[in-house]
Amino acid sequence: MGVKSILAKLGLIVFGVLLAVALMEGVVRLTQQKPQTISTGRPDEPPDPLSDVQRFLQSDPYTGWYLKPDVEGVYRKSCFESWVEINSEGFRDIEHTVRKEDGVYRIVVLGDSMTLSLTVDLEQTYPKVLERLLNESELGMRFEVFNLGMWSFGAGQEYLSLKRYGFRYEPDLVILGFYPNDLKDSSFALGHSPGASIRPYFAVDENGGLIRLPEPEYVPPPTPSPLQRPFLNRMLFNALGWLELYDWFAANVRDSPPLHNITWRLGLVERSQNPQYMEYLQRYPPEYEEAWQIVKALTLRMKQESEENNAKFLLVNLSRNPDLYSPGWKYLDTLTRQYDLDKPGRILEEFSQEMGVEYLNLVPSLDSYLKESGEDSTSLHFECDGHWTPLANQLAGEAIFDKIIDNLD
Repeated sequence: MGVKSILAKLGLIVFGVLLAVALMEGVVRLTQQKPQTISTGRPDEPPDPLSDVQRFLQSDPYTGWYLKPDVEGVYRKSCFESWVEINSEGFRDIEHTVRKEDGVYRIVVLGDSMTLSLTVDLEQTYPKVLERLLNESELGMRFEVFNLGMWSFGAGQEYLSLKRYGFRYEPDLVILGFYPNDLKDSSFALGHSPGASIRPYFAVDENGGLIRLPEPEYVPPPTPSPLQRPFLNRMLFNALGWLELYDWFAANVRDSPPLHNITWRLGLVERSQNPQYMEYLQRYPPEYEEAWQIVKALTLRMKQESEENNAKFLLVNLSRNPDLYSPGWKYLDTLTRQYDLDKPGRILEEFSQEMGVEYLNLVPSLDSYLKESGEDSTSLHFECDGHWTPLANQLAGEAIFDKIIDNLD
């Protein structure tokens, strides 16, 4: 076979590959939806300012940040719109007196943004659903439920919030709402990076005791330099950068740790700084084992100090990551067999049994609802945001109500 013949065949192969890429690029450009923004009709407008949660937050010397007192306004994204009011104490709640009146049973609820629930109106949040159900139950007392949930809080910040703000209201019950990303937000090794907000962190010493880490200095995020990549990789990324097909491929690969690691090692995608779903790995890397120890130690400390303040304590596993309900995820999980979607809940249950912590796992009841109703996860999690819908908040409030009623009886 002559050289010309070989070159001709290679040319046909290259042409065929380029044609296939061009056809797929056309399909992606025609079918891929652009990110939705709320438009005012002006060209080149910036993102909707009402979708910025930072306007509700301020720095706090005890917990890192908290809600701004006496602020109100609309919070919206493409799939929801809610009204947010912050009381004078900096909680998303109505005004409360500090002193507890006779005949009142108080509940303080701690958690992250799943508990804060900015995606729904106040009366639709699960703490308020719980309060309403308790007061309708004719138990001979009045119930007040305080929502101390805060955006992006980890267990260390929830503990400090309880000490600084929660106990002053003399709660009879403290509820801690756990969400799997609390692991990352509770660990300095996992959660701190240049440019990140300064938050207080704890660690566990060799004797299992809690120690508070010194506050890290703020370091601005580094400016990426193209010289940090090998020359061939720079050429590759520059060549692929204009393809929407590549953007679609990279976005889908980034959320799957096994595929992300393979394609990153091949030099096809950038290294993700925040790999998802690590909380569900069958075998944790050391940093996640350490994060679990920190979360357990802080949870136990919250239980002990609640009891010292004459309050009961309830640990609630709120939900899974909503992405884990997608058909694509189930296929990947079956293919790789690296994940255990019930692992966080099982770890919390085993810990609670060992340490005598009252525990409620909401995941099975939410899974059962989806199975029995035939609805997909968007009935429980807003598709554009991932946080709970009014329905999920209602189901959570009802389940926690049943748990409390059983204990009160």
